[in-house]
This record gives sequence, C-alpha cells and structure tokens, in this order.
Amino acid sequence: MNFSKAECIVLVSILSSRKHSAFEKFIAMRQDKPAEYLAKYVNYRMCSGNRALSEEQMDAMMDKIIVIFRYLTSKDMFESFYRKDLAKRLVMSKSASSDSEKAMVLKLKHECGTSYTNRMEQMFVDIDMSQSLVSDFKSRIGRGSGKRIDMTVSVISTAVWPTMNALKVAYPPQMTEIKKKFDLFYKETHSGRNLQYHANWGTCVISATMGNGDSKEITASELQAICLLLFADPSV
Repeated sequence: MNFSKAECIVLVSILSSRKHSAFEKFIAMRQDKPAEYLAKYVNYRMCSGNRALSEEQMDAMMDKIIVIFRYLTSKDMFESFYRKDLAKRLVMSKSASSDSEKAMVLKLKHECGTSYTNRMEQMFVDIDMSQSLVSDFKSRIGRGSGKRIDMTVSVISTAVWPTMNALKVAYPPQMTEIKKKFDLFYKETHSGRNLQYHANWGTCVISATMGNGDSKEITASELQAICLLLFADPSV
C-alpha cells in the first residue's frame, strides 16, 4: 500500500492524536494515584541519597517527568503531594541539589503558571532567609563567649508551607538554653511573632563518650536525641 506525502502527514497526525488520547485515558483510570506516584518518584530522585545523575541527566529526567505531568487530570493533587515532599527535603536538608529543586519548580511554573508554584517558590525564600537569620544569631551569641554555636533553624510561614502537626515536647536543659536564646534573638527583630517548634522535623548530632572512653557521634532525629540525652542526666 502506497501513501502520498500528504497522506503520510495526516496518518502520522492521527496516530499521534490517538496515542495521546489513549495515554490520557490510561492515566485517568487511576484517578489520583498517578499524581501521587509521580510526586513520590520525583522525591526519590531529588533526595540527597541519590547523587548518581549528572546535571544534564537530571535535567533530561525532569523533562520526561513533565511529559507525564501533562497527562495528569489531577494536577492540584500532584502539587499537594509534591509540596509536602519538598517541605521535608528543604527543612531536613535532604535535597541532593538546590539548583535541581528550583529547576523542577520552574518547569512546573512554565506548564501551569505562577499561581501554581507561588507557594513552592516562597518556601525557597523562607529557607534562604532562615540561613541568613541563623548566621546572624550565631555571630551574636558566639561573639565574646568563645563558644561555637552549632544550630540550624528553619523559620517558615504557615501560609505557604504544608500543615505540620506540632508535638508537645519537654526539652532537656541542653536544648532549652539555646532555644531560649534564639527565641529572644528572633523577637528582637520580629516583634509580635511567636515561634512554634516542630521536634518531629528536626535532626541532631550527639557527641557521646562511651564507657570504654571512646568518643562517638550519633546522628538521630530530634525526638530520638531528646530521649538519648536523658541518659546524660544522672537523676533520671
């Protein structure tokens, strides 16, 4: 069977349209699941434990993700899942690359507009401002005391970040002292604002001396660290 050039062009167009419709129908069959799974895949690739891809490979991978993203019928659901995972990566410093994170948000912005990514972009602003704030805090507290303050705080706005359930925690003296100092420092420049700490989002590095005299460093979640520090208190 022979086709003219014009007929081939029409046939290719029809096949492309049919393929697009079939893929769209296939994606829509699972309702919100494709949006959830796609967001989880992005989270897996963006986490700091996955550094195997070069910048060029990462960019190519993000382009492929956007191709699938276009077929999603529940793009708002993808945004919800994606923003929750992004929040964890930013607050817990688990991102493999800040540039890749911003590049992915920019690609989503090109697809869906500013209103779609506005809260994500503001999350990056909060993190950048927090780094500057903590740097000023360390300089002021460490000045004259000779002590090195090894503490990082992410001050985030509840208006743009996903809802986080705060736990009521009784902090040990080792943490309470530095926490009070940061509270006072923050209120000096941000009057009328109150800080709420989320212990379930924090991480700590604990220096411990074992019974045999060996020194160890233990990386733990903030809640785990609070429990471990109880063993340093002989009255407990």
